[in-house]
Parts: sequence; C-alpha cells; structure tokens
Amino acid sequence: MRFFLHLFKSVVRDGVPFFNGMTTLRGRPDRTSSIGRTRGMQKGRTHGCLPYTVLPRHAFRVTCFDPLLRHAFRVTCHVLLLLALTSCNTELDIIRESSGRPVVYCLLNPQDSIQYLRISKSFIFKGNPETESISADSLVLDEEFYAYLEYENPNGTREIFYFSPAGISQRDSGFFPSDGLAIFKTNCKVTGGSDYGLYIHFPKIPRLVAATITAVNPVEIMDPNPLPGREITLLEDQGYLIRWTKSVKFAVYQSFIRFIYIEGDRNSQMVHELDLPQSIIYGNTDNTILTSYLNGASFIKDLTTNLAPPDSGLRRKIIGFDFLMAAGGPELAVFTRSGENSIASFTGLDEYSNLDGAAGIFSSRTFTGAYNNRFSDITINYLADSAETRRLGFLRFNEDFEP
Repeated sequence: MRFFLHLFKSVVRDGVPFFNGMTTLRGRPDRTSSIGRTRGMQKGRTHGCLPYTVLPRHAFRVTCFDPLLRHAFRVTCHVLLLLALTSCNTELDIIRESSGRPVVYCLLNPQDSIQYLRISKSFIFKGNPETESISADSLVLDEEFYAYLEYENPNGTREIFYFSPAGISQRDSGFFPSDGLAIFKTNCKVTGGSDYGLYIHFPKIPRLVAATITAVNPVEIMDPNPLPGREITLLEDQGYLIRWTKSVKFAVYQSFIRFIYIEGDRNSQMVHELDLPQSIIYGNTDNTILTSYLNGASFIKDLTTNLAPPDSGLRRKIIGFDFLMAAGGPELAVFTRSGENSIASFTGLDEYSNLDGAAGIFSSRTFTGAYNNRFSDITINYLADSAETRRLGFLRFNEDFEP
C-alpha cells in the first residue's frame, strides 16, 4: 500500500496530475454545485485512504512525456482494479430465515352468538410450492398469546370476551395440513352498528395486535321476494332486477342463486341444489336501496357450464331457487378489492390489512336469504326445450316423471 501511495503522489505535482499522453481537459465551473465549490473546490479532501488534490477550475492543458512513469501509472491502475474485484467475496443471502409475523382473520357475524378467530403466521418458502412439499408447521404460530373482543356499551362501560380453542379441524383441501391450525371462538352476540375491538397480546415477543371496526347491519332483500303467485322469468334476452337495502355506505356484496331441482325416474327421485355465485358488487352510495341486474343469458350459461347431463334414463324437474346475499364491512371491501389487483401467487399475502402488528383482516359480514322463489312456466319450458339446455334433461312445467 505504501508503494501505491508513493506512486500516486509522484504523479500529482503542484495540484495538477499527469495523464496518459497528450490530454486536454477543460474545466466547467457551471456544472459544479454550490456545495462542490464551497466544500470541494477550495481545499483537498480525503476519500478512503488515497488523498487527492482538486483540479483548478479554469481550463488547462497537461502533458506527460515520461514513458516509464506512464507505464507505472497503467500498472498501478490494473493492480488496483484487480484488488477491487477480488477483495470482496462475501455471499449475501437476501432471503433470511425468520419466525414470521402473525396472520389474523376474524369476521364478526351479527346473526350468530359465537364469533371465530383464526391465527397463523407468515413464512418464506424457497422453491416452487406446487412441486415441492411444504413443512407441516409452516402456518402454525408457536407463540403464547391471549385474544379478546372488547365492546363499548352506550353508557360507556366496556365488556371483554376472551377467545378459547374451538376444537375445529375441518378445512378446505389444499397444500397445507389441518393439524395445528389455531382456531378460536368466543360467545359474543354482536350488534350491528356497534363498535368492537380485537386485541391479541403476545407477552414473550412482545407484540400487541389491535384493530377496531363498526359491525355491519344485515341487509333486507326486496326483490326477489316469494310473494304468493309471484314468478320470475329468465330468458336469453330477459333478465331480472335485484333490489336490497344497503348495510353501510361502503360495503361489499355477493349474491348466490341456489338452483333447486329433483332428479330421478318413476321409481325414485332425489332433491339436488346447485349454487351459482354472482359477481361481487362494491356499494359506495348514500342511496338506501341498491340494485343489480341478473342477466338471463349469463344465468343460462352458468347453468349449462356447471350442470352435467343426467345419467341415462333419468330426468329432472325444476322446483325453483333460493336467493342468498352476503354483505361485508368496509374493511372487507377494501381487502377484497386489493386482492383482485394482486399478482402474487396463492401463497402471497394481501398488502392491505387493518390490523396493527399483523397481517390479515378484522371485519364483519352478514347473510340474508329470500327462499322458495318460483320460475315462470315460460322459463321452465325454455330450459327444457332450448338447444342450449335440452341436454340437461329438464321436464316441461306440466310434465312429471313417467309412471
């Protein structure tokens, strides 16, 4: 290093360095910032271990005619470059192991006296989860904690409802096992329009997860409404206008048509149900009544897509349908909408969360239904005779299973 310093000093004389060959440099003071002029141009500074002398601001010409010195300067530059490329060989692991952060899901239901809480953890998976096995405890949060709901009464007093293990192990099929899933419950009758707080305390980390919401009110379905003698017609070119009362100003709604029919022959029949989910609707209005158009062509297409033809010798008789609607609070609306724009894989977490100290969601939802709705005779005959739906084996409205 002393050799390099000595050699560097030998090529800097009187504030002007010697360059390779005949080189012309023209100073450009207009490109120098005020900070550079006051701090850098007035005196020499030190970067690392090599001192340098600032060049004059005016135009100048320097010439180096010494071949030996010119060769030494080249060698010095090559050696310094080689040292810079080989001196740093530390490998960086950009994915480090972590204990994960809590992932919490709690959706209060004002129509139920028992509320549920799901607690797990996030994790980093190295590899392709579709082809490689995932550890059984990837989602299990192995930390001591206690959780509770807090409700503030109109008189200012507060009630605490602690969660306890629910003993539930059922879950949908997927990559993750059901063993060790942390599902909790508490006995708490939620009131729509009231404020509730969720608190989860991890004393050993330490960490406090907290969030507050206003529970939604159940909606009232106005159409369809199974009034005596009322029938609904859905055809390729005819739909139906659905109407319901809003829950809160900003909410998310999704409706389901539960198509009900009997399948069998003259000896035995069995009732079947087919759920046809409709598009998600985001309500953000001051209007008391919300509407959505049920397209007849879309209904028929959903029916032919999700219902296979009956076995040989069997026929189907249409009974009617139930109309079901789920309404979620504003937190769930934002959470759902953020998930629609996400490009992450199925193992990814949604970026939005209304929980402090954790990922996930704390919100509320309600379920409302209008049951025993009847299709018009025109609709039943269309489903029995049209080229699109004839293969589904529906009977006309005045037909029955052959005796």
